[in-house]
Amino acid sequence: MTMSVSSSRRGIQPATVLLWIILALATFLRFFRIGSQSLWADEGNSVVMAHRSLAEITVAAAADIHPPLYYWLLSLWVRIFGDSEIALRALSAVWGILTVWLVYQVGSRLVDRRTGLVAALFAAINPFLIYYSQEVRMYAQVTALAALLFYGLVRFILHESVILPPDGTGTRMAFSGLATAIVVGASIAGLYTHYTFLVLILAVTALYLLWVYDSRRRGFVRVRLLHWAMLMIVIALFYLPWASTAVQQLLTWPRSGENVPLGQALSQIGRLLALGPVAQVELGSPWLVVFLGLFILGLWPWVRPNGRRAHWLTWLMPLVWLTAPVVLILANGLYKEAYLKFLLVAVPPFCLIMARGVTGFMEALERGSWAARRTPSPPSDHPTARPGRPGNEQPLHSLGSWLAHLWLVAALVLVAVPSAQTLAAYYFDPAVARDDYRGMAAYVAAAAKPGDAIILDAPGQEEVFDYYYDGPLTVYGLPEQRPPDPAATIDRVKAIASQHPHLYGLFWATGESDPDRLVEGWLDTHAYKAADTWRGNVRFVIYATPQSTVDWPVQPSNATLGEQITLQQYALSSEEVTSGDLLQLQLQWLAQVAPTVEYTVFVQLLDGRNQVVAQRDAAPVSSERPTNIWQAGETILDNHGLLVPPGTAPGDYRLIAGMYDAQTGQRLKAGDMDSIELGTIRVSRPAQPPLPAALGMQSADSFTFDEITLLGHDRYKRGFRHDPTEPLRATDPLHLTLYWRTDTQPTTAWWFTARLVRGNDQEVAAVSGPLVSELYPTLNWQQGEVVRGEHDLLIPDYVTPGRYQLQLFLHTGNPAAGIDRVNLGTVVIAE
Repeated sequence: MTMSVSSSRRGIQPATVLLWIILALATFLRFFRIGSQSLWADEGNSVVMAHRSLAEITVAAAADIHPPLYYWLLSLWVRIFGDSEIALRALSAVWGILTVWLVYQVGSRLVDRRTGLVAALFAAINPFLIYYSQEVRMYAQVTALAALLFYGLVRFILHESVILPPDGTGTRMAFSGLATAIVVGASIAGLYTHYTFLVLILAVTALYLLWVYDSRRRGFVRVRLLHWAMLMIVIALFYLPWASTAVQQLLTWPRSGENVPLGQALSQIGRLLALGPVAQVELGSPWLVVFLGLFILGLWPWVRPNGRRAHWLTWLMPLVWLTAPVVLILANGLYKEAYLKFLLVAVPPFCLIMARGVTGFMEALERGSWAARRTPSPPSDHPTARPGRPGNEQPLHSLGSWLAHLWLVAALVLVAVPSAQTLAAYYFDPAVARDDYRGMAAYVAAAAKPGDAIILDAPGQEEVFDYYYDGPLTVYGLPEQRPPDPAATIDRVKAIASQHPHLYGLFWATGESDPDRLVEGWLDTHAYKAADTWRGNVRFVIYATPQSTVDWPVQPSNATLGEQITLQQYALSSEEVTSGDLLQLQLQWLAQVAPTVEYTVFVQLLDGRNQVVAQRDAAPVSSERPTNIWQAGETILDNHGLLVPPGTAPGDYRLIAGMYDAQTGQRLKAGDMDSIELGTIRVSRPAQPPLPAALGMQSADSFTFDEITLLGHDRYKRGFRHDPTEPLRATDPLHLTLYWRTDTQPTTAWWFTARLVRGNDQEVAAVSGPLVSELYPTLNWQQGEVVRGEHDLLIPDYVTPGRYQLQLFLHTGNPAAGIDRVNLGTVVIAE
């Protein structure tokens, strides 16, 4: 057996210092912005469980797919540290840090300290491990327990390799009490944390049996086997009280995996292990080739510095550790995005194998024939020998040593760069954030009116929504039966809609809870949908509920779009709407021919400068009746709700409608126009200014000027509010929405200037004007009023690609007299 054995030495060794640095990095990455993202549905379930007694948790876990240990620990944790988002997630972060330490311990004993350090660094920066170290779920815990189990196995085998001579001359057999306790404790805790842990116990058992067979010449085979069997019996006895529950849950747990070709599945699993669920690289990316290359190098049978091949356990143990959960997923029909988090336990061995790929190739370089000078190391049995250090020969100041360290730096950089890019997206990019229940609850609390209501269209959302929402609105969980009763569900939706003027719907996992779209389908057909946005994996939808259209004035139109579809008439709920309210609009379409294209209906509210202040885009009848299934002569009633955003300035606005090809964005012509005029809508000031949470600002960084505060702003390529990440190029208009609040009654007509600058304050583009428009100068504003201004900053054709600073300042018509210039951030001009 050539696995390394740790030895104690006086003083603090460089390896110890490096380990502490790596653990500090792991701690920083796991606690950095740990509370920045909202809890999501499953985390909400954990929070509810944590507030129950241990007995109540036991009963609830018996009906769940997860055993109770994590919930027990979390319950004790919140009693000590509280139930804030940071406190709740900190337990997983601690488990994540422990995992990094265990990776080092396994690597240093299985191979050497250098391999342990590299593996620990890979684990410290691994986005998959970090992601679940910031989630209030049991996956970081089960991963740490898996690492602890294999650490116990390594200690177990190393102890036997020391106490039993290879020639079988040993006269006694003594087992390591610490290794035994680790194996038993980790196994029991793992089984009470996650049902799949049994697979890892079987994998460890198989590896130990292989070791016993391989080391049979050392003797005491029966004693060793009997001892291991006793360990398994002890584990089984401790798990016996929960065994029947586990069997029942596993037998009744639905296996709804996806059929994916094996090659594609393995590629996606590899990307997941390397960069986690928010990976920013595509399959086949050169960055993933780096991870694959290091993985292959890690399985290579490297010759150790002592001239021997590495012991088979040094590569087989992490390989079995990694393979076991992968085979479990693929062989049991569990390949599905929701289940791939189980593969988190495979990340530590993945890091170990990659680390061995790095250090194994380093050893090969150090032994190269180009070595300039070598000095012999003392024999392995010499008192000064250092177990765990590579080699019987140490190259000093050799080309091989330089190449080895150059390779080490290159490998670390090639792993760190894509990991850092992925982590940057995870920490800061809203597009890959968890489901934003915090934001949805805050918006409802800020924007909803008395009498409105909330619909949670899927079980499992109540817990997390209640964590964030403490308002007066009624919350309905629909459907109320599972599987849903169609008649009863639709009757319930009708009754709810008749009682509340506006409904806020949170649609999540509806494929399981409402597969026939009973709730959403009825609302889409009969109500007036005003907003439909993704907040992570949750769709946040706002409806105005059905109102009698008898008193709505019907306006004839007969405008024909593209000689295919005629707008026969339309009806408005009102020609005046308060800022922050919903305008209801019913369009009656007539198909002149059977359209072959899926067209999208748009409804827009425009100011005097043709700036879009409100917009609604949707397929007819909220996608219930797409145009490509219309028949010639068919009439379609199409309801739309238009949310006039809070902060819209009082005044008169043009209302237009039309259709465009969803694939090309090309609008259908109505004569010489590309839209149909529907008249003028007057927007009035609300009785109370909106709360900031109701504004939906992209950036909520605020700056206070003389009399006015900039609450925040949005910026995106014009027309791409739905996708602010759309690249901005020269000749494109950069759209700015600026959110203002008057702190005192304005005494002057304030103007703003926004400009892009580079280098030493070199201006390349700018836009100036009143904060909203000439029709609503700041002298007309009231104290405390919140107003939004829509503006376009055109990027000139001579602007070169690069990063520019966006600056803003206020003045009274002369940009040179600006006050309190502020920096709104960086704008990237793409090639």
